[in-house]
Amino acid sequence: MMALQTAGDRRMWKLGTARIDSETRACLYTDEEAFPLDRLAEMAGVTLAADVASILADWERSKAELDAASRSIRPGDGVTLAQVEILSPLLYPG
Repeated sequence: MMALQTAGDRRMWKLGTARIDSETRACLYTDEEAFPLDRLAEMAGVTLAADVASILADWERSKAELDAASRSIRPGDGVTLAQVEILSPLLYPG
């Protein structure tokens, strides 16, 4: 079930914030795992902002980078959703 849903040639993912090992991290979510953006960026060789607000502020560029990064995801590379506390996507909307 880990396979990402696809729409044509695009993988489906969600963007959010989670607490992982007592740290608040921006993440890309699949159905079963959370991928902290800093770790995902390193795996995919892309540049991603560290928080959701910054990603939304530069959405066009960020979305392209997130789409590219999602293609590098392999089952087991992330943190299972059972191990994270899902938080509000924007911690301090402003």
